[in-house]
Amino acid sequence: MDGPVRILQVDDDPQFAEVVAELLASHSDHFDVEIESDPAAVPGRLASDTFDCVVSDYQMPGVDGLQLLDRVRTRYPDLPFVLFTGKGSEEIASDAIAAGVTDYVRKGTGTERVAILANRIENAVEQHRAQQRLSDQTRSLRRKDRVLEAILEHVPVHVYVKDEQARHTWVSDYGFGSPALVGQTDAEYFDAEWAEETTREELEIIETGEPIVDQERYDPERDIWVRNTKVPWRDEDGEVTGVVGATWDVTEREDAKRECDRYHRLVEGLRTAVSHELRNPLQLAAGRLELVTEDCNSEHLSTVLQAHRDLEARIETTVTLAEAGEPVDETSTIDVETLARESWDRLDTAGTLAVDGDPTIEAEAKRLEQLLEELLENAEVHGGPEPTVTVRETAAGFAVTDEGPGPPAGEHDRLFDVGYTTEADRHGYGLAIARTIAEAHGWSIDIDDSGGETRVDVRTQARE
Repeated sequence: MDGPVRILQVDDDPQFAEVVAELLASHSDHFDVEIESDPAAVPGRLASDTFDCVVSDYQMPGVDGLQLLDRVRTRYPDLPFVLFTGKGSEEIASDAIAAGVTDYVRKGTGTERVAILANRIENAVEQHRAQQRLSDQTRSLRRKDRVLEAILEHVPVHVYVKDEQARHTWVSDYGFGSPALVGQTDAEYFDAEWAEETTREELEIIETGEPIVDQERYDPERDIWVRNTKVPWRDEDGEVTGVVGATWDVTEREDAKRECDRYHRLVEGLRTAVSHELRNPLQLAAGRLELVTEDCNSEHLSTVLQAHRDLEARIETTVTLAEAGEPVDETSTIDVETLARESWDRLDTAGTLAVDGDPTIEAEAKRLEQLLEELLENAEVHGGPEPTVTVRETAAGFAVTDEGPGPPAGEHDRLFDVGYTTEADRHGYGLAIARTIAEAHGWSIDIDDSGGETRVDVRTQARE
């Protein structure tokens, strides 16, 4: 017997009840007996305290043992109730059993009757506790079943269980699920080459106990890509008795991946074309032009040479813009202040850089450095003759601010456009490159000049 057993003994003879309580306590250290001589007070005692068993006399004034049993059963239908009475007959025993008594013990003159009572109490309480544990486990399993049903109903994943022959024994309703699958293998139901392959894989899992995790496969019958995870289903002895698996549609992700690959190829082709097919002939023409200017002194030649140099600078910027938009593969934790000061030192400026806070973000270092260079140079150019530029930590990322006048009215929507500039000697690629780098990281970037300063906000975290 685990834990204390609290017993409420009901008898209108307090002296006899005291003797029985002492004998019960001597029988087991687990027994904790309280005496109640008024049967009418029993419901109140049960309501205000916790007991594991009621032991009651039968013949008592006002309320007999069967009437008390009926009152107790109304509120506590499963509480063990033992009738311990000196007045016994088959009729009383039959009535007691019919009323739902847990056990029935006749009083006697010797201690052996109390020993029998103690054993009956122990058995009744142990059985009641076992039933309670079973009920708790059943309720817990039902809760888990409801949770699992809710998950399988709303989560877009096809889940299934298969036996030792790779035949379906249970399938969820989502996606590929159908009651017609039960009792059949994939090869039997789908009648397709890929289905025969999955059945072979599952039989191998059952034989070896080795799972398949995150396997991607093209399903030509449905023209979709799916991802599968299958693990061995084991019994309580650890023996493999089948397979549990999950399959979900990843077609959209595969389409995005193919689009990303296409973008990579496009960018690489653009970079090759611009870097070699355009730059090399342009450099050759510029070199020839410089030789011509040595033999022919004409103001038109210097203009053409400058145009060549401008075009070459635009080619460099175009390549930079294409590279800036490539997907970010690897990131690291970067101290923005250190990177900003290194970028600022490379600018030929009489201005001052200030850092407010301690901005630290996850990013690709090379492209974050380029983004900072573009924003700092933009702030230095537009911030005045000796500008103070501040890199400020924000709740969502960081910002670069200057004290310049800000962009012209009505021009905010064009600030990040390729080629937009308010300076005649600039090409207007800087903010476009900064935005492209930000978007490649999954960030957002915008400009605000409403607070007496021009502020470029880089939000590395999603808006709440």
